[in-house]
Amino acid sequence: MLQPGFDDEKQPGKKFFCPSSTLIEGVLAVYPQLKKITVERVPFPRPRQAVIAAAAKANQGRSRVSGKEPLAAYLAETYGIDGAH
Repeated sequence: MLQPGFDDEKQPGKKFFCPSSTLIEGVLAVYPQLKKITVERVPFPRPRQAVIAAAAKANQGRSRVSGKEPLAAYLAETYGIDGAH
């Protein structure tokens, strides 16, 4: 997840949060069965080396889930929580 309160050099003087990260954080907070999922927050600037390293190490040969809708669907299917509507 992106750390909230980040700067974007394209819009100086403003602070931001990622709506997609915030949505998923909310889903994780609402469903007790998701408490076992470890969340790491990474800084906004790219490249996000921590994400690249984690994906390469943990998911070699696996497909990745990307985006709030596919991630919410994955959580629903995998952990039996309600689906997004």
